[in-house]
Amino acid sequence: MRLMGTGPRNWDYTHYQTFKNNLEDFASQNDLTVVSGGAQGFDIALAKAASELNIPFELWFPNPGYIKYYYQGKGYSPKNLGRPETIYALVGEAQHVNFSSSDIYITDGASKIHSNFRRNDDMIANSDAAVVGSLNLMNLTSGTRHAVNNMKKIGHPMYNEAFKEMN
Repeated sequence: MRLMGTGPRNWDYTHYQTFKNNLEDFASQNDLTVVSGGAQGFDIALAKAASELNIPFELWFPNPGYIKYYYQGKGYSPKNLGRPETIYALVGEAQHVNFSSSDIYITDGASKIHSNFRRNDDMIANSDAAVVGSLNLMNLTSGTRHAVNNMKKIGHPMYNEAFKEMN
């Protein structure tokens, strides 16, 4: 099973050990590859837990400038695993590192789409199920809400961070 993750950048790292234990239990019942969006917070917690548990994982970034933008100043917080050394170590351990675009925006006809949303769609297309860094589907951030809505459209199974199935 290819399990993608989506969740907020401000995911509370104090839940990390419990989340990691839940991922380990879930992986013991599934042949798992983790697909992480590489964003601070939940995405990096998922990739870090997969790495520590020796679960194969991929990182899927919106664009090549993303790492520099988010990990060298803009959103750094020790609480959300946003340390530059964390992401650089994970890039070196990932089975694959993918980029959804060469730029921050993708022109689609007359509209511009942020590459974060294209990244979400690419991850969904390359996964079988998802874990959402939330215990419920209320109050989701825009990127997480976008991914959840698109997963619902195609019928992807979704699990919360406790690995309980969500509808």
